[in-house]
Amino acid sequence: MPANKPSKKQAFLQFSISMVTGAVLLFLLSFVQQGPPPNQGAYYVSSFFRNELSWLAMVLFAGFGFAASFFLRWNPWLTGIGLIGVLPLSAIIEGTIYRGTHNLLPFELMYYGFFAIPGLAAALAGRYFAGRRQKQPI
Repeated sequence: MPANKPSKKQAFLQFSISMVTGAVLLFLLSFVQQGPPPNQGAYYVSSFFRNELSWLAMVLFAGFGFAASFFLRWNPWLTGIGLIGVLPLSAIIEGTIYRGTHNLLPFELMYYGFFAIPGLAAALAGRYFAGRRQKQPI
């Protein structure tokens, strides 16, 4: 059963909320995991977020992706990619401000894409199970 396509405003809102949720989850994990402090200087923001990527972060991303697609019927692609979207955004901003940094940006974006897989897979599973739940007789 194809899902209703969200309007541009709804899609932007879903992606933005997912991105903010991903950033907040990574920020809160910094208190729980007590990871190493980020490097001072040019890579401060992106290294902070990168230090917090862990199995626990991937589980939380997967949980939010599943819940958003299952209960809220959000677009799984926007949700899954939006959760990790703060990482490439911080790398692009730092690369723009500090010339010479992030010179391997395409590989860095592929690296971040790898971390989007758990949230995306869980969001796709949430959409699948939400469709199956609708078809079941009551």
